[in-house]
Amino acid sequence: VWSDEDMGLLKKGVVKVTTQFANGQKVGTGFIAGQGKKHLFIVTASHVIEGEVEVPQSIHVTFFTHQEEPLVAEVINKEGGDPRGLALLKVGGDLPDDVEILEWDTQTRFNGGEGVHVIGFPQVGGNPWAVTRGTLSGFDGPILKFSGGVEEGNSGGPLLYQGKVIGVIVEIIRQFGNAKPSQ
Repeated sequence: VWSDEDMGLLKKGVVKVTTQFANGQKVGTGFIAGQGKKHLFIVTASHVIEGEVEVPQSIHVTFFTHQEEPLVAEVINKEGGDPRGLALLKVGGDLPDDVEILEWDTQTRFNGGEGVHVIGFPQVGGNPWAVTRGTLSGFDGPILKFSGGVEEGNSGGPLLYQGKVIGVIVEIIRQFGNAKPSQ
C-alpha cells in the first residue's frame, strides 16, 4: 500500500517542462528516467516540446525540490510529428541532489480497473503540483486508457501503478487520458 511519504518521494522524480516559443509557451510534465555523471535524463511527450510550425526558443525543466531555479534542457531524441510520440531530454548544471529516478514497470499485465496515480501540472485548480488518482480503464490498441483528474499540463508525465511508471501520458480526451505503455 502506498503512503504519503512514498508520493513525496515520487514527486522528486517528476519535473515541470516549459517550452518557450516566439508567440507563447507550453507547459507539460516529465520525469527523471536516468542519470549520467553530471546530468539527468528526462522523458516527456514529444508534443510538449514541439511547436505546430515554429522551433522552440528554449526548453526549461523545473524540479520539485528546486522550484525557484529552472534548468535548460536539450533534446536528445524525439518521435517528432507523432501526436503520441515521446521525447528524451538531458539536463545538466546545478542539479538538485535529492532527485528520484523513477522505475519502469514492464512486467505487470493489466486488465482494467487497477488504481493508478498521476503526478503533474494540470493548468487548472491553482495547484502547481497535483497528485491525482485514476483508474485504468483498458486499452486502445497498445495505448493504456485511464480515467481521473488529468488536464493538458499532465502531458508527458508518468502514469504510476504501485509507485512505478507503467506509461507516459501522451493525450487527454475529455475525462480520459491516454498513456504510451512502458513496454
